[in-house]
Amino acid sequence: MDHFQGATPALGDGKAKSAKEVLNRKNAPGAVIKSAPEQQLFKLCYAWAHASKRAQRDFVEINRAALAELLAELPEDGEEDQEVTAEVITFSSKREAAQ
Repeated sequence: MDHFQGATPALGDGKAKSAKEVLNRKNAPGAVIKSAPEQQLFKLCYAWAHASKRAQRDFVEINRAALAELLAELPEDGEEDQEVTAEVITFSSKREAAQ
């Protein structure tokens, strides 16, 4: 799964002619505004993907306890995180009722 879909700057892709055009697109009315957690997740994923293996190992070593705690909170494979509830609504048309 690519966490960086759409992250490549339009300027680098040749889709925009100038940096100003890229900024105007980002600030355009109706542009998607990401929540703070979404922005933070993007930054973490970006930093992790661009870090060397050595830096990744050092990061895990420094943050081992916090990461272990978060991993323990995740549901096991096959377990549902939340109970799904649904209501079944029956439908009958006027045609079915007339027959």
